[in-house]
Amino acid sequence: MVYALLVLLAVGFVSKISLRHFGLIEDASTHFYGSFQNALYAKTLYQVAKACLSRYEMQVCDNQDFNEGIYKGGYELFDDKDSYRVEIWVLHQNPRNLHIIRSFLVKKIKKVQNATP
Repeated sequence: MVYALLVLLAVGFVSKISLRHFGLIEDASTHFYGSFQNALYAKTLYQVAKACLSRYEMQVCDNQDFNEGIYKGGYELFDDKDSYRVEIWVLHQNPRNLHIIRSFLVKKIKKVQNATP
């Protein structure tokens, strides 16, 4: 009877450890995937800001927010001496554990002289 109880406890302990281990691996992989998607989304927002500035003036393009499903993001432009500073933020909700993965990026865009309204 005692041996059966010890075997039962050992099996329960091993199953608890292995389930937790595999859950942590899945959490890490979904977090990596979310961070990678945030980087791609931030790159796209940078290209949107750059395209907007090449076509319009600063007052039209200075701030935009986007909400596409589990991704939220946006950018804000600041006027520097010879360039524009772009601050990009992206929020992504991990569907596995509902954690929010945040990304923040600052880039520069050289000023274009022939912008039309």
